[in-house]
Amino acid sequence: TRTSGSVNGIILQGNSYIKVDGIVFNYTAPYAALFAYTSHHNEVTNCEFNEGGGFFIHSFCGGYPDPYTCNSTHNWIHGNTFTDMNGGGGCSEGNDTIRIGGAWAGNAGNINNTIEDNTFHHNGHVAIDMYQHKYTVVKNNIAHNEPWMTANGLDYSCSGWYPDYTNPAYDNKWGHRNIHI
Repeated sequence: TRTSGSVNGIILQGNSYIKVDGIVFNYTAPYAALFAYTSHHNEVTNCEFNEGGGFFIHSFCGGYPDPYTCNSTHNWIHGNTFTDMNGGGGCSEGNDTIRIGGAWAGNAGNINNTIEDNTFHHNGHVAIDMYQHKYTVVKNNIAHNEPWMTANGLDYSCSGWYPDYTNPAYDNKWGHRNIHI
């Protein structure tokens, strides 16, 4: 059953050399996973993430003056399944399923992360989103994001406009990108 409130899946803040294997995560919010504060050499494999928030590998550093000193590196995300990862609600440009780095300055050190052999079914914004990253390996992933989200009636969701689809099964539904670099 779905519960209300916020429950995160995996939070690794400054933790390293941890392996998460074969766990099913349902209804996580805001984070399906967060690797931050110099988390490195972690592995997530054979897991399922269903109807949750995003999986972020970031430089969240709190009050640290130099975000380059707290990048998350050498993490290996492989063999997982991500399904209906919206996190944002309706069509309001929900969360990315996996995001490496951030769309702001100071995240160029999230390097040497590997995303491989995962399956992505439906995401709120984009399956794999990468900003200011280096030496990232993305291979052998399967992603599909045909229209699937229904507007939830809130002012910020879709604003009453939908793309014009030729397939009537997609009417009043949204899907977004598979990869953004």
